[in-house]
Amino acid sequence: MELFAAKIAGCGFRIAHSHSTSCKYKAINKLLTPLFWLFCTGRIACSAESGKWMFGKRKFLIINNGINTTKFKFDLNKRLNIKNIYSINEDLIVVGHVGEFNNVKNQSFLVSVFSEILKKKNAVLMMVGKGNQEKAVVEKVESLGIKDNVIFVGAVDNVSDCLSAFDVIIMPSFFEGFPLTLVEEQASGLSCFVSDCITKETNLTGNVHFLSLKTSESDWASAVLEGIYEGNRSAISERSIELIAKRGYSIQNEICKLENYYIKNFKSIK
Repeated sequence: MELFAAKIAGCGFRIAHSHSTSCKYKAINKLLTPLFWLFCTGRIACSAESGKWMFGKRKFLIINNGINTTKFKFDLNKRLNIKNIYSINEDLIVVGHVGEFNNVKNQSFLVSVFSEILKKKNAVLMMVGKGNQEKAVVEKVESLGIKDNVIFVGAVDNVSDCLSAFDVIIMPSFFEGFPLTLVEEQASGLSCFVSDCITKETNLTGNVHFLSLKTSESDWASAVLEGIYEGNRSAISERSIELIAKRGYSIQNEICKLENYYIKNFKSIK
């Protein structure tokens, strides 16, 4: 694949891949967009919305964010192991979040929602990831007096194990393209509560619930607690994986699609 990319670059074929639906510097983006369109000859996006945002009415290819669904299947042994490692009692609800600590992910709002959850139920928040806003989030957790109920996991290579330990996901991002983590979380059989700024295309299983960031933290907390599954988690995970595969989010299929796109366009300029 690297060889194809190098040859294409040398022949003047320039591929842009959109993974978002907005940006921080909107004025600069608007100013440079016409120049970007002029020099961009190949267009790929992770979703229809992210493609429309970057390419406008121009044609683009959607390459779905495929995952290895087997890796993220719910595993009871992994769940028990993670709970043992972090000394999490069985009677605690485990609220999960996976993402880089930055302004876009809106972890400050997440912590406020979790603080409201604690007023209603015994729970623990596990936050997986690192980033430049982690210190600010830690300080907010401490200021709310909930540090004993929040676990900062850090950047780890066993995210799939952590997902098995979670009971529910909260993702209140200000904007996203098509977050791959949300597909992985659905594969694990999790009910996911996300901001309505995230593309509706992410709801591959019917287990993603969209809430407005204008809604109060208390209402978010109530929705999350009401939406936690009480059924057979393994069965939910298996059904979700089937739906994810049917919707075209198998990583094997998407790799083939991307390779064919490179090959086709390389031949066209050869």
